[in-house]
This record gives sequence, structure tokens and C-alpha cells, in this order.
Amino acid sequence: NKIKKSKLKHLNILEIHGFTLIPFQIILEFCEEGNLSNWLSKNKENKNNISNEKLIEIAKEICLGLEYL
Repeated sequence: NKIKKSKLKHLNILEIHGFTLIPFQIILEFCEEGNLSNWLSKNKENKNNISNEKLIEIAKEICLGLEYL
């Protein structure tokens, strides 16, 4: 159950503070506004229109993070 530190660091991925193998758990940095899915849903419910440009920017940042991994 020892926590192992991660060396992954990238602007477009959450910082991984560590993980355990048994049970498998990942310890991530805190996101003040929650996860992306909740943020998108909250903005939709509040009728805050997110521009196509912003959605494309988010998609690009996701791709850059995935490319790093």
C-alpha cells in the first residue's frame, strides 16, 4: 500500500501526486472547479454558452496532454 510518486509533469495534464497499486488509487492535484465533464455540464445548465473556439481550445489541450502521455 506504499504511495509511489509520479514524474509526469505537463501543462495539459493534472499533476499526479502519487498512486498505490493495492488497492489501485491515483492521487491527483485538486481542481477547484471540478472535472471537465462537470464544468461543461454546469455551464450548459446555467445557459453559459461556450464558444466553439473555446471548445476547440479545450480539445487541443486534451490532445497535447494525451500526446505527452
